[in-house]
Amino acid sequence: MTNPRRPLAQLLIESVFDSSSAVLPPRVIEHSVEEVLEAGGLHRITPAVIRRLRAAEGVPAHWVEQLSAFRERQILRHLLNLTDLRAATGALRAADIPWVVAKGPVASEVLWPSPDMREYYDLDVFVHGSRFPAALATLEDAGFTLVDRNWALIRKTMRAEVALIGPAGTHLDLHWDIAVPKQLRRAYRTDPAGMLERRVEVQFSSGDVVPTFDAVDTVHHLAFHAAQAGANRLMWLGDLHFATHRPGFDPVELRRRCLAARTAVPVALVLERVSRVSGAPMPPGLSARRGRVWSHLAARRDHRYEFPGLPHDRSIGGGLYASARATLAGSGVELARQMVMARVHEARVRRRGRQPRALSADIGGERGRRDYLAAVTEVAGGSRATLRG
Repeated sequence: MTNPRRPLAQLLIESVFDSSSAVLPPRVIEHSVEEVLEAGGLHRITPAVIRRLRAAEGVPAHWVEQLSAFRERQILRHLLNLTDLRAATGALRAADIPWVVAKGPVASEVLWPSPDMREYYDLDVFVHGSRFPAALATLEDAGFTLVDRNWALIRKTMRAEVALIGPAGTHLDLHWDIAVPKQLRRAYRTDPAGMLERRVEVQFSSGDVVPTFDAVDTVHHLAFHAAQAGANRLMWLGDLHFATHRPGFDPVELRRRCLAARTAVPVALVLERVSRVSGAPMPPGLSARRGRVWSHLAARRDHRYEFPGLPHDRSIGGGLYASARATLAGSGVELARQMVMARVHEARVRRRGRQPRALSADIGGERGRRDYLAAVTEVAGGSRATLRG
């Protein structure tokens, strides 16, 4: 960086990567507690900020009071999420459906140093496409309610997820692929069957035992997801920093799987940003050799626009990460496409205002649902026989 980081940005970074320091960044207490909460919320790491401040000296008392109330709400949310996760666990195991849960509770409980450092609001459950209809019906029988009911739109776009809400109020996204939009499944060669076959079980501090992706697939999935979302939240970078230090992580195997899936460039770009921000060395052999130009552009942008971004910054977008593809030409075309789509969306909002969430509209009925589920099963194809409960 040409200039020192802003105090609030430095506080956010220390909260994730150096939470035990007793010395606060200079002048950070000149910010209001509301600014601290807003910045922490932007990056979904407010609980980690609270831990950082509790370890420090000279923190205003009203900061501790307001931030502690936020931490208590996050703990309550985590407990409610675990209640719905138990309901999903029991139902899917009883139905003998292979599945995993990823991100949210797994990152909080297994990856981060403490479960009370990372925010999360929903559950991400993955099953194979051949078992997706059965998994959806099983969860509904267990008390989960559909949020996405626009089966005409879901069928048209062939999204690889459907949103539900659990008995305790937790949002649950049921996936049949890590690449949700169909254009991503055209650009990449994801391997949902292989990822499910390699699943492992982990135990939470609550005693709950759940299946999740193995250590390599966890990093692959987290980096791929972060790239598609712009890699612009510290929560995602923290996930990857801790996941790459997890026992069983093998950078050589990650590179092999990324090359097979054509995800090597976006995964490397995200891990390079993790290294720049955390100060930890890049895992060996994972630099974006096939995407040197895109990697250079991403590094230059991080020097020009300070990361992490703060609320009200002019630009905290992550188009370079979301558009990264296996080739330079492909990355350029995708970046241009995303820029055009963003302008179209902005113009539509200016004309019509913000519209209700289209996927929640009740359109298509039972026939639309059957058509979509049949199409998912067809896409899953012959991998069905390779999966075992």
